[in-house]
Amino acid sequence: MTEALKSVGPIARDSVEDRVAQALRELIVSGQLPEGTPLVQRELAQRLGVSQTPIRLGLTELVR
Repeated sequence: MTEALKSVGPIARDSVEDRVAQALRELIVSGQLPEGTPLVQRELAQRLGVSQTPIRLGLTELVR
């Protein structure tokens, strides 16, 4: 391996759905997303800058 590449590490392989689930989990745990807050997929998608599909899958992951 060349000296220049020694500092290069693996890239994150988290899926968009995993990142959505993690972001929502952090909002819930921190209290920024209070209990009973309606989670509207279209609104979440717009706020997080992703399509509704990863939102739906991320919410499914949180339910598990």
